[in-house]
Amino acid sequence: QRSLREFDLNARMFKYPCSYLVYTNSFRQLPDEMRTFVWERLGAILTGRVSDEKYAHLDPPTRTAIVQILKETYSDLPPGWPNDSANLTVSQD
Repeated sequence: QRSLREFDLNARMFKYPCSYLVYTNSFRQLPDEMRTFVWERLGAILTGRVSDEKYAHLDPPTRTAIVQILKETYSDLPPGWPNDSANLTVSQD
């Protein structure tokens, strides 16, 4: 099973560039408004609605993998997250 904690020491520290800290109690205890903002922003980045240059390294297969990992491993995702999955390129691993 894939995980946000997988290492890739050849290219970068973690294979999937999304913080595994979303699994922590500290993240879960953030105020609802802050957690909602983080999930909305993350969803916008991973679906390509946010196309800032700083996210250019996130190719479609990597974005898809991160979304799939979170959907498989995170028990408390907001309903329908990410909200714009139509822009997400799905890859089959």
